[in-house]
Amino acid sequence: MSTTTSSTTVTTIVSTGASVIALAVTGRLAGFNSTAQTTIKTADTEVDAKIDSLRTALDAAETSNPVVQEVLSAVKTIATAAGLELPTEDQIVTHIKAAVDDLAGTVTVATSAS
Repeated sequence: MSTTTSSTTVTTIVSTGASVIALAVTGRLAGFNSTAQTTIKTADTEVDAKIDSLRTALDAAETSNPVVQEVLSAVKTIATAAGLELPTEDQIVTHIKAAVDDLAGTVTVATSAS
């Protein structure tokens, strides 16, 4: 066997080995990628549910406590007198959920690009 043939054979073996390793690693990373995306989507859904739960608890506390109602009314009055427009509860909840969705989307996109 000549030196050129040996060199070509070694190059072919190394190239094939590198291809096999690359395929194995890529397959494994794809599994991690899928798991990460599923985890992020699950966390996003759980955060939305917790935000709804928190909102329900705060609404119940506000409804059952006249002092809280009075304080919130006073804050709104002061803000209006100062020329400020406070967001509604619905706007705040929507904004928080959108921010969580944006964060989850960013992480999912970054993970997919890897």
